[in-house]
Amino acid sequence: MANPIKDPLQLQVKQEEMVKIIFDGWEVGMKKIPFVKLLNERASLSLTDAKKLKDRLVDGNEIVEIKVINENLAKEILKEAQKLKVKGKILFDNQRI
Repeated sequence: MANPIKDPLQLQVKQEEMVKIIFDGWEVGMKKIPFVKLLNERASLSLTDAKKLKDRLVDGNEIVEIKVINENLAKEILKEAQKLKVKGKILFDNQRI
């Protein structure tokens, strides 16, 4: 007998469980292409979306955010981004920018 199809909503991560990473600046010598690759591979953004986010951060001087599924992943992404000379922080539910 086949397994019953699970409710797609059960497979989604609840919005409140997501962790935000705020990227709020960059340093001279920022490694832009590796940053786009990091967002693509670790944060599951498409290459197009990752590049747009990088452009908003670098060219538009905007504060940008991404959401990831848990705190450990957020810490890993932020640590790698900082090595690439991207400034950022993890924002928890009860914090504001």
